[in-house]
Amino acid sequence: MNSLDSNNLQQLIINIQALEEDEGINISDTGSRSTMISNIANNMNSIVTPLSTDLDPSPELLLAIPGMSGNFFERPLDEENRRQFLRSCPRNILRKYMPPSFDLSHFGTNTRQTDLRLFAIQARIAEITRPIDWFVDGVISQKSVSLEQALDFAQCIHELLSQTATYITKMRLDNAR
Repeated sequence: MNSLDSNNLQQLIINIQALEEDEGINISDTGSRSTMISNIANNMNSIVTPLSTDLDPSPELLLAIPGMSGNFFERPLDEENRRQFLRSCPRNILRKYMPPSFDLSHFGTNTRQTDLRLFAIQARIAEITRPIDWFVDGVISQKSVSLEQALDFAQCIHELLSQTATYITKMRLDNAR
């Protein structure tokens, strides 16, 4: 490791410690933290920057998750495909998927419309837990996961989160009109 890399790593450690003190975080296992930082710094696809680490996706990662380089906020996963996919994932009987509703009858139209939009965002985020729960249940029951299953899962979650971000972008554009 050259001196520039060592200096960047040392500055990263100092910055993390300062953030932990500011947030009142107490990590008792400093060995695991230094191991994590060392692993990040030694990854040839990681670029250490102050206060964060950027991932420069490898060609393999770009192949594994198509669309990664596209605009995250403008992914046109149509509503029918989204719903069809989510219906293929079992519902966790212990999880509440519907956000709480409030009596907004005494509020104005704009407030009620904004609440409906926020309700829809909450519901979409809650729905994303369905494939997560299903995947983790499968991993626990099979005691392993194949590379293909892991990549499919990661791509699925990327698409659902991107579609939710696109939905929010559309709502913001509608609101600006």
